[in-house]
Amino acid sequence: MRFEKPSLFALTPPPVNTMKSKIAIGFCFFFFLATGFSQVVWNNSIENGFWSDPGNWVGGAAPDGNQTASFAGTPAGNQTLVDGVVITEVGALSFNLTTNGFTIDPLVGSLQVNGNITNVVPGGNATAGGGIPTINVPITVGANSAWNGYINFGGLVDLQQYQVDINGAAVHFNPDSQITFGIGSGTSDYGKFGGTTALGLTANATISIVINGAYAGNYGDTFHFLANGGFDPTATYVLPDPSVWLSGGLTWDVSQFLTNGTLSVIPEPTTWALMAMSLAAAGLFGSRLRRLNRLAAAKKLKSRG
Repeated sequence: MRFEKPSLFALTPPPVNTMKSKIAIGFCFFFFLATGFSQVVWNNSIENGFWSDPGNWVGGAAPDGNQTASFAGTPAGNQTLVDGVVITEVGALSFNLTTNGFTIDPLVGSLQVNGNITNVVPGGNATAGGGIPTINVPITVGANSAWNGYINFGGLVDLQQYQVDINGAAVHFNPDSQITFGIGSGTSDYGKFGGTTALGLTANATISIVINGAYAGNYGDTFHFLANGGFDPTATYVLPDPSVWLSGGLTWDVSQFLTNGTLSVIPEPTTWALMAMSLAAAGLFGSRLRRLNRLAAAKKLKSRG
């Protein structure tokens, strides 16, 4: 189906889908200024829900890695299925929905987002009658970016080594969701959440830290994966094997990881014990040496007298 401009002399209103598309397109200029990406508006005209089907997008082409996929109004079917072979790339995602329940679901592969993810309806459906989208397809973050507005995540989110700022609203991870943070070359090259607002993480989530670069851990290395808040205490975390990625005798300090997202490199308990024994031995030796020096000095003074 293609959308034709209605005649000025038409006595009947334009089709409903055309009206919704025009409303959605009205937001394009604003988003282009905000994100730098041009807009491609979803209308599910073919009504099969497939992301890759050109007929489901206004203009007859699916968005690419330099364009924003825009979902507005009440999309037919209330769902899109990502069906790329491996990774489907998009510049950004924007939502301006008037209904709840819209989902981006996986059929095949995952979705790489190179820019912001934004729900422009203030307060989600709580204050403005707008909808909160749920993104169930695995998401790979492709650049430093921001997530703004009320958004639910139901699957895997891989930050790689990028920073995602959460600003001013509730970004929520549903039960059993997964978040992966990548570490590249060191403490200035790793994925993290920044911004002004803590993320919402429900029970039984899995938090994974993976090494994507040439990192070799050293004592004192510290990573702050969250700028605000902490992880849910029921979360499971998976860390890189310290015997592979850290220098000999070092391990991960996880004492603050769930509380505030901080992970540090410290000596293993046995290494601490050896260090303590070495310090104690050094102290004992030093004390004995000082005592012997005092006795020698006293004996020397006595012999002079």
